[in-house]
Amino acid sequence: MKKVIIQFISFLLLFFGMWWGLSFIDWRGVLKVEETSQNIEKELGNFVWESIEQSTTIVDKDEIKLPIDSILQTLCNRNEIDTTTIKLYIIKEKEVNAFALPDGYLILHTGLIEAVDSPEELCGVMAHELAHIKLGHCMDKLIKEVGMGTLAGIISGNGNLSQIVHLLSSTAFSRKAEKEADIQAIRYLLKAGVEAEALASFMRKISTENTKEDAEYWEWFSTHPNAASRATYIIEEAKKLKSAVFKQTPLLHPATWEKMKAVL
Repeated sequence: MKKVIIQFISFLLLFFGMWWGLSFIDWRGVLKVEETSQNIEKELGNFVWESIEQSTTIVDKDEIKLPIDSILQTLCNRNEIDTTTIKLYIIKEKEVNAFALPDGYLILHTGLIEAVDSPEELCGVMAHELAHIKLGHCMDKLIKEVGMGTLAGIISGNGNLSQIVHLLSSTAFSRKAEKEADIQAIRYLLKAGVEAEALASFMRKISTENTKEDAEYWEWFSTHPNAASRATYIIEEAKKLKSAVFKQTPLLHPATWEKMKAVL
């Protein structure tokens, strides 16, 4: 009985000690910092996208936009992601690449769409980039590499915007972030009724194609290193995460896919 009383008193002391300590935290200040960070992310995303938009051609053909938007809708709806938070753009670039920007921008190159062999492979790449967005990797990377002060300066017109564009579109995330995005992408794919083999298949492809004469166009390889080994663990992780009630669901009608590829 004495032991129980002592434990109870210890618990009370710990509880009130934590409450007393938390009372000294400037929660309004903490929330203000969070709000400032979100505002910077929104402004930075818009700023970077406007810079890219001015120097490239946006694809607006319905034969291309609508099928890809349908794939995104499936990914988001099956994973309870608000589609209004994702800004999908397709740009006419021969490099095989896709990348995410702050504030939910998801950018696909036409070179990537030409390189994938199926809607499922494209969905795998999109799921990976979507994971970077939802896990906050874009801002984490920028804050780590250039600092919040520099980012705020860029928004106000004092800074090297081209550096930010390069960091986000042409350099790799950390290995930790890439693995987190791979695993989250697997979850997204399985919930959307897509086998994770689709992502693994594209990983194997970029590791092979990067050795050929047109390797310079495989930008996604340089930003996603160790692709072959990652393909292996993607399959292994999928086996662990796959539900017994998983049901594969076709993403697009074959005719829709073929028509889209034909007009690229």
